[in-house]
Order: sequence, then structure tokens, then C-alpha cells
Amino acid sequence: MLGLIGYEVAGYSPVAIRWGSLAAFPFYAWACWLLVRPFPRLLRWCALLALLWCPFLLDFFALFRGYGISMAGWAWSLYALTRISPGGPVRHWWILTTALFVALFSNLSLLPVALIIGGSAALLAMDERKWRGPSLRRILPFLAFFLLMLAYAIAISLDLRKRDLLYLGTQGGILDTVRSLYHSIWVVEPSTTQMVVVVLPACLALLLATFRLVRTRNLHDPFVLLTGLLFADMAARWAMHVLLGTNYPVGRAALHWIPLYILVLAYACQEAGRKWRAAYVASLGLVIFPAWTIQDINTDRLIGQYELAIPKAFVTKVHALQDSLGRPLLLSGHFKSEWAFQQAAMGLDPIEMREDIALEDLDDVRVLAGSTVAKYGEGFHIVDRNSTGTVLLLLPDDPVQWTPVADTSLTSYEGSDEFIPVPIHTAGNGSGLLMKFKARITAEDRDADIQLVTEVKAPPDNLVRYEGIRFEHWTGLRSGAEVDVACYLPEVRQGQWAQAYVWNVRRSSFRMDDIQLEFLQPKAGTP
Repeated sequence: MLGLIGYEVAGYSPVAIRWGSLAAFPFYAWACWLLVRPFPRLLRWCALLALLWCPFLLDFFALFRGYGISMAGWAWSLYALTRISPGGPVRHWWILTTALFVALFSNLSLLPVALIIGGSAALLAMDERKWRGPSLRRILPFLAFFLLMLAYAIAISLDLRKRDLLYLGTQGGILDTVRSLYHSIWVVEPSTTQMVVVVLPACLALLLATFRLVRTRNLHDPFVLLTGLLFADMAARWAMHVLLGTNYPVGRAALHWIPLYILVLAYACQEAGRKWRAAYVASLGLVIFPAWTIQDINTDRLIGQYELAIPKAFVTKVHALQDSLGRPLLLSGHFKSEWAFQQAAMGLDPIEMREDIALEDLDDVRVLAGSTVAKYGEGFHIVDRNSTGTVLLLLPDDPVQWTPVADTSLTSYEGSDEFIPVPIHTAGNGSGLLMKFKARITAEDRDADIQLVTEVKAPPDNLVRYEGIRFEHWTGLRSGAEVDVACYLPEVRQGQWAQAYVWNVRRSSFRMDDIQLEFLQPKAGTP
């Protein structure tokens, strides 16, 4: 929602659509400072740097996603939880409920730990025997809000689970979650030794926190609270998997474990340092997080997901090629959404990308990940690459020359039918065809989902090939947009048939004018 507000004000400006995440960072930093302020100086600054400059975590404060906002709420939730006590200030309840609301509804994967925090906060508000009457009356509205908030989040989660959309996950177990976070931060698969280096300190922290709880019998101790919260969340994920079949979170779905893990390690250093002063030196190990961020600092890509950034130079070159050929291009690649966004941000009309790459397609351009170029790059050569060499721009070794074989104009259409047939021509010389579709499309419904679909089928009704070009990437649809696209129709073999239609997915009212179709086939002697 915040990104949409920014878009309405300033369009595709990176700052405009990401302002919510950017604005969340100072609040996150403020909460982190409050959390580490009680530590001795060396430990305090090491922990703060690790929290603020942790690779992978830091990336989400620069993205058009909800995770950065969620982490700001999460940090304030942790701070407030460590401050709640019987008869304590009500402001900590205000902070806790507000922060947890922001965190949870920016990232629903926090639901299990939100339930744990709600229950923990209620217990922390008790004295040794019972809730005191005045205290209970003061916090009752907050507890009621907690229940309503969690009930609504559970309802949403159950609906998402029913549609297999709950969150990114694995059936492998908690160690798979840890492994995914290690990979996200360090961009390598962890070895057994590296997993031990990550897991062992957390286990030692649990041991130290348990000894401290036995010795002090103080549930309000931040070290005991945060360590218990980390391992209680792990236990909850295990129980959900066993009872409900829910996936264990991986990657960004477990992002909240990173700041919690750093805090637990920092408290463990403090606890060990009470007996062995040299233990404080171990806090220097936390500096490895900001050090890794600094060595890879940049302004155009994430630390671990380089392929999600499409260089502007790629877009410029592809559009220049289209201008030189005088027709819409056939483009295949792996990064359809990222490609579409970069074009829109540069103020260019879309050149649509087909993600389902077919080796036999006579593409004009391919945009591939470095890891897939051996599979999909045969017959193409690399003309450009991103700064890490993980995203490649390829052109064909022998570009196809096309010659027209048929064309037609269609009458204007206005209505809300779901399917509007488009006449199609099939080649008779054993080759595929390039189909050009040009029209002026007007759809006032901002949620309209209108697509040009081409299909090849075989008896009885088996889909051999499907391609859908979505016109939602044309930003001027509400006032009328000139759409000029191309799609490839492979050779229709004996017994197969091809069809094309405009699919009005939401049955929105829309209009098509100046509809022109043209079919081209490769010139003799070209591939």
C-alpha cells in the first residue's frame, strides 16, 4: 500500500515505491540501539553493527517489499517484550501491540512467534501469584486487540495455506531453515563445519540462559526471554509441521531469526563475560556480518540474488534493436517481472518476455542466468552481462529474416466478454510463424487483466504450447494504449491445431480499436 501511494505521487522512482522500506530503517535502527544499549561498550557496538549491517537483512530496507517494515516492527516488539513487567508502564504495551501489528501484517510468516509473544507478554504482566486487579484492567484492551489481530491473521493464513501460498518453505526441518539463511547471507551452501559454527553458539547460549534462569528465577531477564523466544519459535515450527504439515520457513520467510540470533549471541557473550572477561572478545565475531556487507556494497543488486537486477544497458540495447528492425521482438528469458519493471521505470513501452523458454523458438533476444546459458544459449552469443556475470544478454548467431505471408484488420471491439477470438494463420512450409498483434486498447478498470493468448493443442485437448502476453504492463491502458507485440507460433504438426484469443480474465469492460494482425515466416535460407 505504501509503495502504491509512492507510485501515485512520483511514478516508478525507486525512492517513491520503496519509501516505506527506507523510512522503516531509522525506526529499526532506533529499536536496535535500545536493545543493545545495556551492553558493555565493545559488545554494544559490535552487536549494533551486526544488526544494522547484516547482509541479506539490510537488503530488505531497499526493496519494494514488506520485509523491511516487518523487521522494524519486529525489533520494537522485542524491545517492548523485554520491558513488560507487573504494574509496569502502559506505554510498553502500546509499543508491543503497535509494533507486532506492523510486523505481522507486513510478513505473515511471523504468526507463530506472534502467538508466543502474546502469551509471553500476558505471563510477564503477572506477579508471582496472580494478575493484580489494576494491572489486569490496564492491559485488558491490549490483550483483546492481540486476540482479534491474531484471529484475523490466522484466518488469512489458513486461506493462503489452502491455496499453497502460505510462505516460502521446506519439508526438510529446522536445519534446512538455518542452511537457507546461511546461504542467503554468505551466498554459498554451508558445509557441515560451517553449520556447526552457526548452530553451536546458539546451543551454548541456550545452556547459559537456562543456567541463568535457574540461578535468578527471573523470567523478565532479556537474555532468558530472547533465547526462549528463539527456541520456542523453532519448537512451534516443528509442531506445526508435525500437526498441520506446514512447511518450515526458508530464506526471507525466516528473516526474523537473524536479528534475534544476533541478540542472543550478544547476550551470551555478556553472560559468559561476567565470569570470564576474555569472553567479551568473542563479540568481535559479530563484526563478520557488517564486514561481509561492506566488501560487497553496491547500489544495483542484492547481495545474494544478483539475477534479480536487470541492467539498464540491457533494456537500452534491446529497444535499440527493435527500433532498427522496425517490428516487435521475440524475447525469451528468466526474469519477466524484473524486465517489465525496468522498462516501466525507464519510461519505455514494454517488450514482453516469454519465461517458458523453448529451445526451438526463433528468438531475437534472450536474457539468461549464467547458470542456464549452456542449456538455453545454443545458437546464441553473449553481447552483454551484468557486473557479476550472472545475468547475460544474448543475440542469435544467425538472425532470422522474416517475410510477410498474411495480414488482416479486425473490427473494433467493446464489451466485457471473457474470450474474444483472434483469427490465426498457420504456415504451410514446415516452419513456424511470427504473429504481430497491434491495437489500441482502453480499459478504465485499473485491475483489468487482459492478455493475448496463443495455443497449440493436440487431440483430444492436450496443450502443446501456451503463451500469454499480459497488457497490464502498458501503463496507459486507462486512457488508451498503443499495443504492438509479437509471439512465435511453432510449426503445427499433423493432428494439431493452433488458436489465438484475447482473454479478459476479470471480465472488465474494455475496448480495442485499430486491430491489425500480420503473420511472417522465415525467408528461405535463414534458420
